[in-house]
Amino acid sequence: MSTRRDFIQKLSLPLMAMPFAASAANELQKSGLTAPQITTTIVADGPVLRVALMGLGGYCNMVAKAIQACPRVKITALVSGTPAKLASWGEKYQVPESSRYTYSTVDQIKDNKEVDAVYITTPNALHKDNAIQIARAGKHVIVEKPMALNAKEGKEMVDYCKKAGVHLWVGYRMHFEPRPWKLFACVARGNLGRFCFSKACLVL
Repeated sequence: MSTRRDFIQKLSLPLMAMPFAASAANELQKSGLTAPQITTTIVADGPVLRVALMGLGGYCNMVAKAIQACPRVKITALVSGTPAKLASWGEKYQVPESSRYTYSTVDQIKDNKEVDAVYITTPNALHKDNAIQIARAGKHVIVEKPMALNAKEGKEMVDYCKKAGVHLWVGYRMHFEPRPWKLFACVARGNLGRFCFSKACLVL
């Protein structure tokens, strides 16, 4: 099973994970299950996903490096509370000053036609507010895991993105790993018995 670092280096963004989706679909097909939201058609050519990076920390640095190796994704904007980072990252990834935003000016991203989605890698406690702010600006949202601090916040994010008519993705590689899909298939077939969840244990 690939590590988190391997996933970022190979894949760059959850939205570009179609090869893994195809593998997952094959596993479901073997088990007799279907996954209508997963496609097995891999398109070599197509539009480029234009992404703004929000939260220019260590993890975001890995994402940015991976994007450079992906022909279907391009960094077109930056969001940070540190002017020095905006300047250095902007120069490194050739992002013009007009597409560099602070957390207080990020609402202006709604007028940036060069941004399709915003990849949020800020601290976990900020994910909900950042996601809602981006959805309000009419941009698709990609947020690193954990999605939020709790289920209530997660539901607010989902509901707001639906209301705003934008997609919400969570950067979690296990969605596309073959082994979890095999486990899902076993659970769906009833091979593992009945699951009973409690605060203390999981009973099969």
